Amino acid sequence: MAVALLRCAAHAIRWWFGATWIVVGVACLVAAPVDLAFGDAGAVYFVIGGVVLIWLGWLVLPDRAAFTPRALHARLARHREDRDR
Repeated sequence: MAVALLRCAAHAIRWWFGATWIVVGVACLVAAPVDLAFGDAGAVYFVIGGVVLIWLGWLVLPDRAAFTPRALHARLARHREDRDR
């Protein structure tokens, strides 16, 4: 029982950090043009940091294999088979 709760908590924490890092990375990419418009050369760091944060957030997500193109294609194929029955 304790192991199951610990795994569930670890899963939730990994989702929380992964999703947070992805959102922050996207915010960096959105803020980069604004920063560049104000004439600050730090926008380059926003772009680099945003990409790294998105990548790390995706790496931390526990179920990221469910969102690969192959998995999405298989899920769509199963959905079509179920619909056609």
